[in-house]
Amino acid sequence: KDFDETKFNVVEPLIDEAVYLEEQMIALKNYPFIKSREYKGEIQTKVTAAGKQYREYLQTYTNIIDKLCRMLGKVEGDEDSPLREFFDMMKKGGN
Repeated sequence: KDFDETKFNVVEPLIDEAVYLEEQMIALKNYPFIKSREYKGEIQTKVTAAGKQYREYLQTYTNIIDKLCRMLGKVEGDEDSPLREFFDMMKKGGN
């Protein structure tokens, strides 16, 4: 499939956002997602602010990845897709 410039102009900001969200989710994993306490003999659990933020980021990230897969025509086992190449380049610190 051809990866024309018009499609790239639509896809590039989505990839940038996905990479940003991935970095934020990695950082959030350093914080607890659930807080527990005993109250009147019962254990109560509560989702922390980090847990709520992670859930929001994950939902947005999942939606972006789903949209990118549909736009790029996901192919099973296609490890050399433009999206994969871009992610690999970003992990290596490329621009």
